Amino acid sequence: MRRILVAAVAVSALALAACGSSDDDAGGAGAAPAGASPTAAAAAGGSDDTTVCREAVQISKDGAAGFGAGVENLLKLAIEGDEAKVDAAEKEFRGTLGAWSDKLAELSGKQVSAEVKSALTEGAATVEKIADPADNTPVNAAKEALTGVADKVRAACS
Repeated sequence: MRRILVAAVAVSALALAACGSSDDDAGGAGAAPAGASPTAAAAAGGSDDTTVCREAVQISKDGAAGFGAGVENLLKLAIEGDEAKVDAAEKEFRGTLGAWSDKLAELSGKQVSAEVKSALTEGAATVEKIADPADNTPVNAAKEALTGVADKVRAACS
C-alpha cells in the first residue's frame, strides 16, 4: 500500500512539475544576484550576514530545485517496481532535505541580523517538516513551501 501511495504522490508531483512557472531557473523577478548584497546590519559592521547569506541563498536555491528532481526519481523507481531501490531513494531524498534543514539551522546560529536569523530559522523548520516521513503535505504544496524558503532567505539577504 505504501508503494502505491509513493507512486501516486510521485505521479502527482511529476504532473505538477510539468506545470511549473516559466521563471523557475530563468532569473525571474524574485531572483537575487548570486552575490546577494549584505543587509544593513552587515554593512553597519561585524555580522556574518554576507558570508551566511551567500551560502544560505545557494543551498536553498539548490534544495528547492533538487526537490523536483528527487520526486521525479522516486516516481521513476516506483514505476519500475523495485521496492528496495524506492526505499533507498526515499531515504536519500529525505536525507538531502534533512541536510538542507540542518545547514539552515547551523547558519542561523551565526552572528547575523534578526531578519536573516528569522528567515533561516523558519526555513529550517519548514524543510524539516517536509523531510519528516510522517508529513502529508501534498507535493505541489511542498514544492511551493520549499521555493518559499529560498525566496524568503533571498529577500532577507537583500
